[in-house]
Amino acid sequence: SKGIDPPQVLSPDMVPPSERGTPIP
Repeated sequence: SKGIDPPQVLSPDMVPPSERGTPIP
């Protein structure tokens, strides 16, 4: 039941690109 990626446990907006490793424009 995972609709999001593992690194995106929190909101992609509050998680910095450095933490995610995936820069969101």
